[in-house]
Amino acid sequence: MRDTENLWDGESRMYGIENPAFNTSLRLAKSESTNSTASLASSSSEQEQLVFKYVQRSEDSVKKGDWQNAVRHYSRAISLDPRNHILYSNRSAAYLHLGNGKAALEDALTARNLQPCWAKAHAREAAALEKLGRTLDAVAAHADAVSLDPSSNNLLDSLICYIQNCELVKKFIDLDFRQLDEIGLSQSASVVLALIGQRLVSCKQYPYAIRILEAALRVKTSSLRLRSSIFSTLARAHYSVGELEKAIVCMQQDCAASAALHHIDGQFRAYSNLGVAFYKKGQYSDAIDAYKNVLSLATRVKQHRMALHALSNLGYLYTAKMEFADAIAAHRQAILVARTIKDRHQEAKEMGNVGTVFLVIGDCRAALACHSHHLLAARNLKDKFEEARAYSNMGAARHRQKRYEDALSLYTDALNIAQDLENIPLQLKAYDGLGLAARCSAQLAAAQKYHEKQLDLALNSRQKSAEARACSNLGILFSLLNEHEAALKLHSSHARIALKLGDKGSECQAMFNMANCLYNLGQLEKATSLYEKVLTTSRKLHDKHIESNCHCHIAQSYESLRMYQRAAEHFELSIKLCCELKDCVGEAKSANLLARLHSSTGHLTACPPLYERCVALWQQANEPIAEANAWKTLAECHTAMCDFEKASEYLGKALSLARASSDISTVCGVYCSLSALKRNEGKLDESLEYAEKAFEIAKSSVNLRCLYIVQKALGESFSAREDYDSAVRIFHQLVNTTKSVGDKKLECEALSLLGANYKNMIQIDKSLNIHKEELRLAQELNDLKFICTANSRLGDVLLTLDEFPKALTYFEEQAEKARIIGDFHSEATAYGNMAICRMNMGQITETINLLEDQINTLDKLPCAHMIPTILLENAQAYLKLGDCYENLDDFDEAIKSYEKNLALAINAKSALHQSNAYRKLGNAHRAVGNLHQALVCFEKRLVLAHEYDDVRTKGTACGELGCLHSLLGNLDQAVSYLEQQLRIAKSENDLNLEADAACGLGGVFQQMGVYEKALEYHELDLSLAKIIENSAAQCRAFGNLGLANESLGQLEKAFEHQQKHLNCASAMNDGVAQTLALSSLGRIQYALGKHDSAIDYLRKGLDIAQELGRTADQAKIHHRLGLALFARGTLTDALHHLSTATELLDDIRRDSQLANEYRLSLFDLQTAALHAQLRVLVALNRIDDALVLAEQARTRALIELMLERQGNISDMVPIIDVDIVRNAVVEHGRHIVYMALAAGFLHVWLLSPKNGSVLNFFQIDLNELESTDNDESQSMRSAGAASLLDQYISQARNSLGVDSHIPLFSSARSSMRLGGRDIGSDDDDDDDKPSDFLRLLRRSHISNKSVYSRISTSSKRSFTSLLSINSNNSCPFVSLYNLFFSKLDDSLKKAEEECHLTLVLQADLYLVPWPLLRPGPESPYLFERFSLLIAPSLRALTRNTGLAPSCGGLVIGPPSPVPPPWYMMTREADDEARMVSDIMGWRCMSAGNATKQAVIKAITGAEVLHFVVHVSWRLSAIILAVDSRMQLNEDSILPSSILTASDLLDIKLRAKLVVLSTAYSQDRGSTISADGLLAVTRAFLAAGASTVLVSLWPVPGIASRGMMKALYGELIQGIPITQALSQSQKILKHSPGTSHASNWAGWIIVGVDNPTLSSHTALLADALACMLKSAVSTNTPKREAMRVVLHLVEKSLQRMNHGEKRAMYTPVSTLQQRIGQEGGGWKELLSSVGFRLEMQQQAVYFFPSVDPGQRLARCSAALQALLALPALTLVALSKLLDNPVAARELHQLLRSIDRPSSSTLSLKLHVHIWRAEGCHELLASLGFDLIDVKGEEVSVRASRQATRRMLQLTVHALAALFDTAPSHLSLDSSSSIDSPPSSPSSPLSALRRPKVSNIPDSTDSEQEEMHSKVNSGRLPSFVTSSPNHKPNSGPFMPLNTSGTSGFQPINAHIKTDEEDESNLFSYPKYLDFHSKLRPSVDNYTDTNFNVESELKNNESYDGATFC
Repeated sequence: MRDTENLWDGESRMYGIENPAFNTSLRLAKSESTNSTASLASSSSEQEQLVFKYVQRSEDSVKKGDWQNAVRHYSRAISLDPRNHILYSNRSAAYLHLGNGKAALEDALTARNLQPCWAKAHAREAAALEKLGRTLDAVAAHADAVSLDPSSNNLLDSLICYIQNCELVKKFIDLDFRQLDEIGLSQSASVVLALIGQRLVSCKQYPYAIRILEAALRVKTSSLRLRSSIFSTLARAHYSVGELEKAIVCMQQDCAASAALHHIDGQFRAYSNLGVAFYKKGQYSDAIDAYKNVLSLATRVKQHRMALHALSNLGYLYTAKMEFADAIAAHRQAILVARTIKDRHQEAKEMGNVGTVFLVIGDCRAALACHSHHLLAARNLKDKFEEARAYSNMGAARHRQKRYEDALSLYTDALNIAQDLENIPLQLKAYDGLGLAARCSAQLAAAQKYHEKQLDLALNSRQKSAEARACSNLGILFSLLNEHEAALKLHSSHARIALKLGDKGSECQAMFNMANCLYNLGQLEKATSLYEKVLTTSRKLHDKHIESNCHCHIAQSYESLRMYQRAAEHFELSIKLCCELKDCVGEAKSANLLARLHSSTGHLTACPPLYERCVALWQQANEPIAEANAWKTLAECHTAMCDFEKASEYLGKALSLARASSDISTVCGVYCSLSALKRNEGKLDESLEYAEKAFEIAKSSVNLRCLYIVQKALGESFSAREDYDSAVRIFHQLVNTTKSVGDKKLECEALSLLGANYKNMIQIDKSLNIHKEELRLAQELNDLKFICTANSRLGDVLLTLDEFPKALTYFEEQAEKARIIGDFHSEATAYGNMAICRMNMGQITETINLLEDQINTLDKLPCAHMIPTILLENAQAYLKLGDCYENLDDFDEAIKSYEKNLALAINAKSALHQSNAYRKLGNAHRAVGNLHQALVCFEKRLVLAHEYDDVRTKGTACGELGCLHSLLGNLDQAVSYLEQQLRIAKSENDLNLEADAACGLGGVFQQMGVYEKALEYHELDLSLAKIIENSAAQCRAFGNLGLANESLGQLEKAFEHQQKHLNCASAMNDGVAQTLALSSLGRIQYALGKHDSAIDYLRKGLDIAQELGRTADQAKIHHRLGLALFARGTLTDALHHLSTATELLDDIRRDSQLANEYRLSLFDLQTAALHAQLRVLVALNRIDDALVLAEQARTRALIELMLERQGNISDMVPIIDVDIVRNAVVEHGRHIVYMALAAGFLHVWLLSPKNGSVLNFFQIDLNELESTDNDESQSMRSAGAASLLDQYISQARNSLGVDSHIPLFSSARSSMRLGGRDIGSDDDDDDDKPSDFLRLLRRSHISNKSVYSRISTSSKRSFTSLLSINSNNSCPFVSLYNLFFSKLDDSLKKAEEECHLTLVLQADLYLVPWPLLRPGPESPYLFERFSLLIAPSLRALTRNTGLAPSCGGLVIGPPSPVPPPWYMMTREADDEARMVSDIMGWRCMSAGNATKQAVIKAITGAEVLHFVVHVSWRLSAIILAVDSRMQLNEDSILPSSILTASDLLDIKLRAKLVVLSTAYSQDRGSTISADGLLAVTRAFLAAGASTVLVSLWPVPGIASRGMMKALYGELIQGIPITQALSQSQKILKHSPGTSHASNWAGWIIVGVDNPTLSSHTALLADALACMLKSAVSTNTPKREAMRVVLHLVEKSLQRMNHGEKRAMYTPVSTLQQRIGQEGGGWKELLSSVGFRLEMQQQAVYFFPSVDPGQRLARCSAALQALLALPALTLVALSKLLDNPVAARELHQLLRSIDRPSSSTLSLKLHVHIWRAEGCHELLASLGFDLIDVKGEEVSVRASRQATRRMLQLTVHALAALFDTAPSHLSLDSSSSIDSPPSSPSSPLSALRRPKVSNIPDSTDSEQEEMHSKVNSGRLPSFVTSSPNHKPNSGPFMPLNTSGTSGFQPINAHIKTDEEDESNLFSYPKYLDFHSKLRPSVDNYTDTNFNVESELKNNESYDGATFC
């Protein structure tokens, strides 16, 4: 494409408009040539035609000068061809003619973007820019055009015109171009561009120069020199704009070009520039290499001047790289070179440079020597400039030596010379040095003057860098003057200047100083953010010095923000960088700050290594004063760690260094630290001595701050010695010193110390005024920290004046300000003081809140758990919190607070605080009755007192322990402690302590019954109280004397003393003592029979108790008042007071803070009140109310027990009224006999189940019963050993030959001892004596001469004679019946019809042998008339057990080994456990598996729990196995091996029945007691069990096994538990060997329900359903699982039929292999019929040995039916499983089909059954066809004879699947099922199978083969067998019977018939094992349980040994 040129004449600087028409024509021609047949009218051709037309029109317009139309036509063309760059270029030219430069520039830029390499587009851009007045931009754009078309003279000329019009370079450029003309290079594009670029660089127009020079490089030229020059200039431009990378690249290109040209000067220039660039970038090594190249070149060409330059710069670079030896060597070489060329000036300079290096490394002496030589040389040369530099450098050296006065003098000399020379830079440097020296010498005003002059000079001279430095110096100075905002402004100015100059380093320093200001202003977040920016910048600049310093300051910011972990990280980074930089000073400072951080966060152990590192670093830096301070800091750290010895050693080292340095401030500081150390050691004289030494030294110092520190230490020493006058004098001087210093913050601190000492002097007014002045000054400073301190001090002073509201105001202000500044410690202190105010104001709740705030705030402090002072503050807060809770009577929370207080005191290692904590905690425990816990606390307090030899605390601790032991009943111990207290009191001559001891001893002796001695001590207490004039002690003594006399029966004297007690209490206005006195007076008057007087006293006492709010005293007085009114006959009032007493005691007991012991005592008192209340209600003939009250009393015991275990003791026990009682009775549905014992009376109610009303009621006074003609009974009653009811029960038990429940030994001999020692009798000779029932069952006993007992040979006669043991032949069971039921006989007749009776019993009534009671010798027993249930309460009968679905039962026991003194249980126990496990198919946990932990884990989900264990009724615990895996000592064996009632209450059970079989116990401790029985049974019930079956005495093992076998046989049939027990008792009663009543009459059921066990038939149905679904899950039903299970079931039945006893198992893996993966439900089915899964070496199934409930038979019948059905029928049955309702209805319909004579079967069913999924398919598979549908009735009919057989099978299958399975399968004889051939002698000869040809499971031949194998005894051998088994025993593996308990190895099984494996499960389609093949076990009542056969069958047992 060509362009038309120069269309517009006279436009020499603008190219003409191009003609795009040619381009369009060219495209048209190409189109025609490629496709001659194409039409020109196509859309693309039309568009090009239009473009061509518009271009022609635009050209015409241009020729006419019609620029508007030209633009319009170009625009239309562009709209059609927007990618055509020529159109945009031409329109840009048209816009220029219109004067629209902006539009022209836009089009030019578009054209350039569309065609970047088109020169004319860049030219159009240049023209547009020039039009807009942007000349340099136009030059740069035109340079790009020239670089693209360097041969175009027009472009080059236009460029020259542009640059000549630039005013900036116009005066230089003309001369340059004339010179180019002269040498003939004016038309060289590269030369012209290079020239323009260089000229722009000289004018500092670096961006434009860079663009033009880069354009020059794009022009190809053969001149290397020219390119070298261009690269050099371009590098300079890049360097100037900070583009160091690009500059370095250009410099390297320059080096290469110069080297190629062998241009030495060019190489010198290039390498020198590279060195500068690398230095600027921080790449010191590369810079050194560059200057080494310079040095090498200079050496080679002998350019000494250049070598001198290189060496000097190398010295600078080595210094920057901190390679100081090389730096010194380089400068010294430079000196030699300078001497060689005799350049004295340069020699002097280099000498100064050497001195500067020495100054950097800290060798100030060498530096001064060098600078002195420099000064001398400058003077000799008369070079004032160098002389000034030398003075300045010497000033810097003196400054480094901290000789600031010398430095000031030297800087002044430098300034004078600089002023003479009028050298501004030198003056600026001198002012800078003067300001720094003055600042460091604390001459801040002079420093400010110097820096201000520095700033003025910089401003006047317009030196921005100097201005920036002056701003920085002034900012630092203002920060020192605490004018941080002004400092921030100055540093901001510094940053702006540095930014403008592009000085990143200076900008970084400015931002760093700004961050410091923000930090000082408290803007921590902003400061931290800015520090982070500085850190980033310093890393970019590779300035590790700034980076290290920045890390240090960031760490301090994070520390202030309490982000301690991040702070520590930054400190460590700072230390690391300083170590790399070998900056000892910086490293030491950072290490010191890190150590301070650790110290503040409580990590004191981390501090010493860091401080020691500081010491080493300061030694390395040769800084003795800093080293001394480091030793001092290290000593202070050890002081905080209480390591005073090391602290003293380190302070000695610090003092030596300080003295050697003659630094007064440091010496004084060390002396002050020594003073503080001695003060901490308690050596106050030495502390004062050191402080006075420091004071003597400081007086001669002009350093007022040092004097301030010393005066403060001296004043604190005086204050510690309590020499407050001297302390006040010194603190006054301290205040004056602070005023002289002019530091108001120090003045605030001094005023605070002065005010505190005035407060100590009790000069409150002065103290108050001083602290007000302190607050005013702090507010003036607006320093929140000092405001907090002042408010705290003022509040403390006001507290001493008891002005609590005012003090509270100041403390609130302190808390608010502390919260603002984040001072957690000050805030916590404020909360604590506010709490004290609130407590004194009586606002306890607010006090608690404030103390909790204090604790929470203290916890926010870093490492608060490690700092002793913080720990003690926290401890005190918890102590006060406990006191508050005690005031609120919330002892539980008080105890928690005191325990936390104790823990903190222990952590803080404070003996004083620990002692106080133990005292508080012990008193709190004692207040709530936790006496044992209180005992532990007081004993620990006594031990502490002995350790620290605190005699006073010893005495009080002994007294506390004595009183506590008296409460615990340890009276001898109490006497010992109190006598010790008495001795201590006498030795210390402490009459108060002696009186306390006498009082305690009197009380203990009164408890011991030694009333005369008690009187003696109480009289001593009274005499001592009178001596010390202690009214309270006198009052106490009178009260105790009254109690002692009352105990002696001297009621008149008692009354006299109590009257004095009352008088003293009234005189003191002690309401509590008055209450106690009046209560005692009322009690005495009641005992004297003066009821009216007693009532008066008690009412007065009640009024005072109510006024005081003492609930416990009110309850006791109400109780006594009720008794007195009852005695007087005022029944209504008596009832009111007794009810009130009950309610009050209820409220108190519900308080969760009370200990169990105290709650139990209140429970007993409440019980007495309820009993009295019950007596009153009966006296008022309010029988129903009496019943409700009895139930309320009964219910609260059980419900409160459960609530307490659930942690809800504070919950309300449900209120019981008459309606609730009646509803409970009605809901229970049984007649209930309710019995209650109260105050010696037996109350009996008979309740009707219809409406819950009372059918009958009577009461008996047990104390008035008399025995007629019964001397023995009379003698027992007169003995008083037990109650009359106990005697009745004991007589009944003895008549049975079992132990009485009443202990036959004294309480002293029945004490329980744990830890493997005896429990029970201490007489070892009696351990082997059998109990009565054991004696009765010995073979040698007269009653056991044969296998059958003599009693059993004639049951009625022998039993009756046994009962008639009394002389008058009265039977105790008849007596007991008459006692309980004689008055209810008529009413019980109706209950007898229902055969159910529930007894709600209490206490010892549980031990009555209820089954044996009867009205007469010939009458039926109670268990024969009723099924008995014993319940704890009516309320319990309505408890919803919430039982989850059953998961089977669990047998526990017998455990082995058991802890002493229990023995291993007999083999009979193991027999019972295995028998129950086999019968029920339950898991058995025995031997070592029955540990406590394992049992607790296993029992939670079981439906039935059967325990075959020892039960300790004394411990209320079940004895389990000792866990051999636990490392137990003697004392821990028993607790870890017994399952106590308390343990049971923590478990959630779902058991319907718990059986406690204790027939095999051999310890005498197993004798049952009412308390033990109630504890264990109620624990099980409270845990969730429904019923507990337990025997009231141990029974023989054979009787126990017989009972269990009969019981579970009944339960399996679904009989309720009570009926099952009654039936089982009847079985044993009528069985030989067990007819004696002791064998069966002791079993009772205690429970809240009468449930039935889960139906095994239902479990069987579920398993069958699962198996059926699994079988039909594929297209072809898989029946392998059914066949396997059927085989196992039939084998089990054969074993039972043959009497096989050995245990047998089969591996699960074998079954799984046979069944395959698709089989499901078979495991559940085996479990449901009694197979037991055990895990040994592998999983195995044990065969059942019994078939209770015919589960195996039912399973066999069901599986036979399912296997015989066709596949379609099985699929239909599986669908019906999801529609159980329809399935059951269909089952009933199919069973109801009659047997008509015709061969057809018809059926009518409801349409909803027909529609149920599976129903239609089932009927169709049976051959039923749809006949008719009428309304909602469907008629179906079948005609084939085979259908009847399938119908019977289907009925059996439906029955099995839906819980009604028959025990065997039978067919109608009319069915056409053919019998298979079999041997007549075969037990399977009765089997018949249907001939069904369409079942695909097996062929007839296979069935015949399998059938013959079964008949011949060749059964499949997939069951494990023994190698030694007998042939007739079958291929099953019996258990090892050699006595060991292990299984045989799994791999011991063999295959007996390998060839039969292919047909292993080819059963006939139908099998019918008739019931005649197996013994029926349906009804145990028809089976005689034979003891003799039982004994004979067990070869390992001796028939005579039952225990």
